[in-house]
Amino acid sequence: MMDSFSYHKDEHAHVMAFRLQELHLEGCEGISCAAMSQLVSNMNIVKSLCLRETSLADGALCNFVGSSLEYLDISETVVSMVSLAPVIRRNSNLSCLKTAGCRNLLFEQGEVQSTSGNKYGRFLQEITSTCYLEDVEMGWAFCPVRVDDLIPSFSKVRRMTVGLGTTLPENILHALPEICPFLESLVLRFQVISDRVVRNLLESSTNLQVLCLHYCLGNLTSFSFQTMAPALRILRLQWVTPWITNDDLTILTQNCNLVELLLSGCKLLDTSSQEIISSGWPNLACLQLEECGQITLDGVDSILDCKALEEVLLRHTVSMKNSIPMFNRAITTNNPAEEARILPSKIRISS
Repeated sequence: MMDSFSYHKDEHAHVMAFRLQELHLEGCEGISCAAMSQLVSNMNIVKSLCLRETSLADGALCNFVGSSLEYLDISETVVSMVSLAPVIRRNSNLSCLKTAGCRNLLFEQGEVQSTSGNKYGRFLQEITSTCYLEDVEMGWAFCPVRVDDLIPSFSKVRRMTVGLGTTLPENILHALPEICPFLESLVLRFQVISDRVVRNLLESSTNLQVLCLHYCLGNLTSFSFQTMAPALRILRLQWVTPWITNDDLTILTQNCNLVELLLSGCKLLDTSSQEIISSGWPNLACLQLEECGQITLDGVDSILDCKALEEVLLRHTVSMKNSIPMFNRAITTNNPAEEARILPSKIRISS
């Protein structure tokens, strides 16, 4: 009886996997390699597959035979080109590929050998010869040297994230508006950047709505942001602009219309910065300030003048032991409904 039950259970799982068109298992580390292998071997028509931060390895990915993929996220797994190259070649409609943290893409590792006997190229060679991507998140093994390495295969890219594991040369970064003329979102982590690169991005990427610079090296100055960027809506500067002053903030408010701002490590800011932010970006919905000098020394009244605020994060700006009373005083009215309207839906304070 149990054998019959197990058979029908396995058969049902097989049929369900075969019919799946979308599967997201991000962070499900408890799935064994054997179970992962069995699962992906039955997904023939899946279009969107996210196996980020799972046990996915070459053995499992080699068993994937689908050819309908449009979205694939295998970030933070141990797959190598042995298994990824055949997947890329079979799925010519792939428009989103995320491989951040996949160190083994640099090497031929693991127990699996190429069963077909076909040779596979390096990561960059495979993606540029097969795909016209629109959304990419890459690090290890993504090492373009010449601008021509990415043209025309990256000409449709709208969202790009480049992080740990590679350092894009300045000629590539400077040419991004040419390589990706439709670029809307750019996230750079641990890259070497310059005024020349950032200013050219803001001036030439006319569709750029999101610019995030996290832990980047280089000699950025205020000159980077002294240019109009009317399309820019989200700006995150995490530990890259310690020199920002109130004058720099004022120039930023004149050059872009932000709805989200993140600043980290801007220790020259003070209480006057609040007024600049709230008056310069009245439509700001998300504000995150970390290690930003004395910006909240006298409270947060001006921050709450941003009526569109939905989320506020204040971390290590000053001693924050009185921050909650600051918020309470700032929003106290005789109308509870009005207080609820004024108060952002999310407030996070860390001392």
